[in-house]
Amino acid sequence: MALMAFLIENAPKGATFIDCGAFAGLYSLFATSIRNDCFAIGLEPSAVTFGRFVQNIQLNELHNRILPLHLAAASQERVMSLPHQYGVFTLCPGEALSKTGAPDHSETVLCMTLDTLIEGKTDFATSRMYEKRFPLNHVAVIKIDVEGAELDVLNGAFQLIERFKPVFICEALNDTAFNHLIGFFQKVGYVAKWVAGERNIIAATPAAMEKIDAEFPVWFSEQSPGQQTITATEVIKR
Repeated sequence: MALMAFLIENAPKGATFIDCGAFAGLYSLFATSIRNDCFAIGLEPSAVTFGRFVQNIQLNELHNRILPLHLAAASQERVMSLPHQYGVFTLCPGEALSKTGAPDHSETVLCMTLDTLIEGKTDFATSRMYEKRFPLNHVAVIKIDVEGAELDVLNGAFQLIERFKPVFICEALNDTAFNHLIGFFQKVGYVAKWVAGERNIIAATPAAMEKIDAEFPVWFSEQSPGQQTITATEVIKR
């Protein structure tokens, strides 16, 4: 959360945060509470969890700055089946699209690409919906936590990456997932590293990563006066 707070605080004015796998909306709510000039788009495919997300937006009176989308992000627009292992209508920690065991039940969901947000497509009305609320001036940070389907999401975001060069925080469930993500980010000219103590990686352009490495430890120390000073390598594994 500290790294996310740093990225949002240092985002350009009016920037947008994209939350793929928003769940109940913690990161979207967190991002928009830090900066009152920033916006968020949250994608959550699970119907019941999406309802919780919308309720949390309303309870926090952030409906003018968070756009909830009952959709999944993927490499192409399609319909897919979302398996659930535990008998609750939510894709919860421990579930993954790649599991081979028989699910308790499944849910049909619509998928969009993140590039849809900037292409002007109206297949799912996402671009038009967003522009009516607030313009997509700059995408600063994208968080992806989709239980093993992170690479599929990234493969639908090439145009968005090219235009905005956002910083990514992506879940990596294991070393194999990490290596696949590293390969993708190298392909688009990014560098990626493990976030220490988490199952997440941070990925950014070389210049942005250099800035994060230099400034985040200083920022973190300022937020925790009296605490032991940390170094960049203690926060981000190289």
